[in-house]
Amino acid sequence: MQTFGDILNELKTKTKAELSDIVQNYADKAAQEIGKYMNGNTKLASYTVFSTVIGTVISDGYFSEEEYEVAKPVIDMIMDEDVSYEDVAEGIKLANLDLSNFNAAVDLIAEAGDKELNYALFVLCAALCVADKDLKMEELAWLNKFAG
Repeated sequence: MQTFGDILNELKTKTKAELSDIVQNYADKAAQEIGKYMNGNTKLASYTVFSTVIGTVISDGYFSEEEYEVAKPVIDMIMDEDVSYEDVAEGIKLANLDLSNFNAAVDLIAEAGDKELNYALFVLCAALCVADKDLKMEELAWLNKFAG
């Protein structure tokens, strides 16, 4: 298993074309692992996972359709329905969210001590950050909270 630092270094050194090759692989594996965790867990677990995903997609101030496509399996699993890009984008806009709303979710994950969940969420969030083929400084700062 790669460390958080290994994944961050890999993402920082990849070209835009190479990023598209690894995004879906990371996202699919992470979604499967998160699905195992969510099966039978509490609403707090759903809130924590959902908050982490949404915090990631807004970390650069922009929610793209590419990010939505990567996050969709996890969002649909949490919401227990098919959620459209427009619905998620509108919800983010209406809630007027910023990252300060989501720092507690990352703290809860770290405190829970579930290394597999923490790793799966980090991998999913890394895939989200590069879904638009560009790793921005704000996204890197958000990912560093996991590696903390």
